[in-house]
Amino acid sequence: MFRQAENDLGPLFQATSGQAVHGRVLRPAGHALTIVTLSICWWSLVETVLDFVTGNGCTAFAAAIAANLIVVTVGLAVVMNVRFAREIFAFLCGVSILALGSGIPLAFSDSMWIPLISLIDCGSKLAFLVFACALRHEDGWRSTSH
Repeated sequence: MFRQAENDLGPLFQATSGQAVHGRVLRPAGHALTIVTLSICWWSLVETVLDFVTGNGCTAFAAAIAANLIVVTVGLAVVMNVRFAREIFAFLCGVSILALGSGIPLAFSDSMWIPLISLIDCGSKLAFLVFACALRHEDGWRSTSH
């Protein structure tokens, strides 16, 4: 009898255990992924303002605006669960970590602020990659072959 009640109320328990987005229920890793993605988008906008304040030059500023616009656009697509957006954003985060992370120790000789800004950027993108991998594992998307 209990098993039958569990089967009848299963969709109710599933719908109330998380936020339903496009017919899927977001688990805690999904919430964390959304929060980290929005924080990366917000930080990209902050970096755009910081690039404007430092005045690196017209060409460098235009390139920074274009790069941050791509990050924000794909990040918002991840939040809206657009197909393949999470994979594209994970690729962008990984490339950014590899590009910025290697130069952080060398930048401490120039200033304290630039490495700190890069460290926040790399840390948030690393958190996205961790939560994206946790969500893939939680959803069972990983191959089960041994």
